Amino acid sequence: MEAELWGVFMGLSIAWDEGCRDVILECDSWDAVILIQKPILDSHPLYNLIIDCKEAIGKNWRCEVTHIYREMNASADHMADLGHGLSLGLHVFVSPPTTASNCLVSDSIGRALPRAFLA
Repeated sequence: MEAELWGVFMGLSIAWDEGCRDVILECDSWDAVILIQKPILDSHPLYNLIIDCKEAIGKNWRCEVTHIYREMNASADHMADLGHGLSLGLHVFVSPPTTASNCLVSDSIGRALPRAFLA
């Protein structure tokens, strides 16, 4: 959960710093979306990070937070897999890696992989 929330916070911070003012944040962690959208107790172990996310969303911009199934967000899944081969730290891509091309096309047309197969 902490990794998801850090991804949300860093993504929002980069979007803000790059001048984006109309953002749709699609997160495949339902729990992260709920933590960001609902009131949070100050005793929650991730309280400060959640508050940072809420403050980033509350800036002077349009920022919509929605849940998306992992299968509908192949690009994010691909980038996460790609990250396993990178050194620790933040890596910002100015343009998508060529290996993400098929995922971007699938995501843009709404083509999803099935969530389960029945035998």
